[in-house]
Amino acid sequence: MDLIRYRQEEGVVTIWLNRPAKKNAVTAELLTDFDAVLKHFEHDLATHVVVVRGEGRCFCSGADIQDLSGFDAAAMRRYHDLREAVFARLEGFPCPTIAAIEGFALGTGLELALSTDLRVASEDAFLGIPSSRLGIVESYLYMARLVRCLGKSRASLLVFGGEKLAATEARELGLVERVFAASQFDERTSSLASTISKHAPGPMKRSKAVLGDCCRDPYLEHVLDPGSPMIESIGTTEMQAGTNAFLTGRVSGLSR
Repeated sequence: MDLIRYRQEEGVVTIWLNRPAKKNAVTAELLTDFDAVLKHFEHDLATHVVVVRGEGRCFCSGADIQDLSGFDAAAMRRYHDLREAVFARLEGFPCPTIAAIEGFALGTGLELALSTDLRVASEDAFLGIPSSRLGIVESYLYMARLVRCLGKSRASLLVFGGEKLAATEARELGLVERVFAASQFDERTSSLASTISKHAPGPMKRSKAVLGDCCRDPYLEHVLDPGSPMIESIGTTEMQAGTNAFLTGRVSGLSR
């Protein structure tokens, strides 16, 4: 069985982790296959948004503990370095990315979700970091992603408690952006991805890059020209098309 499967449709690339019998637990082989798919679409102009999901109505239960239990320090280093290289590729993917969480997003599965731009969850999903119960200390890179998302105190709650958070509580903490009813999860997730995919891809990619810069440099100490993204939009075909659509009433949801 292929460990990853994917589909490209109308600008949306959906990638599924495909180990449903193991609740999509992550192995080195799965990471390698996932990385290959990301590389395949990384510079594809037809890709406007990427959605990461798990087969079997489970996003990802974490690292495969059977594998981890047999690792020595060298094997753990190789696994860690591979995992973080793949997640860094996802985090730096040019276009917007969404984690669509059903079932569980635990441990490595949660870090996978944190490596995307947006997280949506089914109302019956659970998220958490069970490493404290397993005697594992997570890496600096994982912890940094968690702290950037939640702040130190809320991140500490997840790490120290080792508890699984229900989707609604995860939303209250800021770990996910939307919670959808289980019966509507596919429809609502597809609708969000479709909405993003219909926006001009160039500005979306530029906006993602600016957001990343703001995250790394929140006080803009290393940004030479804070106005450059907006100024560079002037005269582009995307801005002309967007403003013309607005002025002629072809853009809904905005007031004039």
